[in-house]
Amino acid sequence: MDILSNGWEIYQRFAYDLPLSIYSFLIRANAILLVPTAIAYAGFIKGWRNSAAQAFLIVFGMLIGLSIPIDSYLLYNDHWRAWAIPLLVTGLFYLPSALAFLRDPRLGEQLKLRKRIQFGLIALFVINLLWG
Repeated sequence: MDILSNGWEIYQRFAYDLPLSIYSFLIRANAILLVPTAIAYAGFIKGWRNSAAQAFLIVFGMLIGLSIPIDSYLLYNDHWRAWAIPLLVTGLFYLPSALAFLRDPRLGEQLKLRKRIQFGLIALFVINLLWG
């Protein structure tokens, strides 16, 4: 067996042995970021560009993202897990930037908000590791 196939098998074993609580957190965190970003973008292109409207749309989208029943759909479908994990990690890296862009037009404030979102995600991930 070649080195690439061996590396892929090691990664697949890692992905399938990943605890369900971590995999669930990755999916839920992406849903909590993706849904508000999509809703805030829809409001942005409709002309609702002030901060209060965007904040309302983001909070509304987060509530919708929290209410998605991922436990019954995505957690037990194991054959896509090895492909989903890099996509989910990439989403956690880039979605805070999109959300910060839609929330505030000033670049400095966007950077601060993005850092706060990323710090919050890291803190929640550590708490999930400790309790999960």
